[in-house]
Amino acid sequence: MKIKNILTVLGNGDLMRMIPFLGDWKAFVRWQFLYAVIESGLLDILDRGLTRDEIMEESGVRRADILDALLDLGCALRELSLKKGRYYVKGKRLKNLLGGKGDCNRALIEAGSTYYSDIYRKAGNRLRGEGNGPYLEEAGPIIARWGKLLEPMIKTFVVQTFTGRGELKTLDVGCGSGNNLKLAHSVNEGVYGMGIDYDENVVSQAAANMRDWRMDNQFAVTGGDIRTPSTELGHEYDIITMYNVVYYFTVEERKQVFSNIRAMLRENGELAIVNSFNTRKNGWGTSNLNMAVTSIQGCYPLPRLDETHRFLEEAGFNRITVEQLVPGDAFYGITAK
Repeated sequence: MKIKNILTVLGNGDLMRMIPFLGDWKAFVRWQFLYAVIESGLLDILDRGLTRDEIMEESGVRRADILDALLDLGCALRELSLKKGRYYVKGKRLKNLLGGKGDCNRALIEAGSTYYSDIYRKAGNRLRGEGNGPYLEEAGPIIARWGKLLEPMIKTFVVQTFTGRGELKTLDVGCGSGNNLKLAHSVNEGVYGMGIDYDENVVSQAAANMRDWRMDNQFAVTGGDIRTPSTELGHEYDIITMYNVVYYFTVEERKQVFSNIRAMLRENGELAIVNSFNTRKNGWGTSNLNMAVTSIQGCYPLPRLDETHRFLEEAGFNRITVEQLVPGDAFYGITAK
């Protein structure tokens, strides 16, 4: 390149001011490339060292021009390499999307390019008064997949909550698949009780899981809403748990939910909560999650830690402990008695 051309670029103030954004733009383009590879079904095919024509045949691609553009982009980003007419996965990010171990990463990419993208695209309209978006049906399965990243931290909390305490009657609010009930029983065979969820499809799957795990004698699963608990749920629980469900209740409803739970516990029973919280210690990930749940129909802002502490006290809990489960971020476990 001629010196005068370099000097022209360096003298272009607008271009120089854009340089930091170009780095962000490259990251955005890489993200969109990864999403396109996942969504199109090309991910596994690209790891087989095929030619462009073989890729077309294997994938059923009909638009050769789009495929060529996508493959060229992958090479430009150094996520793909082209050797003797054959394409190979090269980049660390693309490699980390492959196989069963890559599913959490794939779900994260899918989340960013689908409902998260729409949340920010429509943020201006919502700031001007537009209602929240109906993302839960689309987002639910994706959240469940990339939420597995937090499972080790939740597992640690579950283990310390139930281990070595003998017979315990428990209720899991928002039980999902029932995995946390299964885990509680695995560390303490004296644990029994019930799971509750308002989604009937989730209830059916959790009940089927309990049968498959041969735990249906220990745990019943029922549909219901802890805001208006039915008599079927019963009382005299030793431990009631809430894992990542507080933001499904409005701020006003949370105090009532805690009061309902206090009434369902034995005198010395406890409530165990795991959730992301809105605090001054928020990392960008938690702040991004708060933006999402504040924009999704059926979800509400992340609970504030100080406010939650006050609501628990007002509901009758007087011994409250708080434990940070993820260093550097506002993901906490709370035990209230």
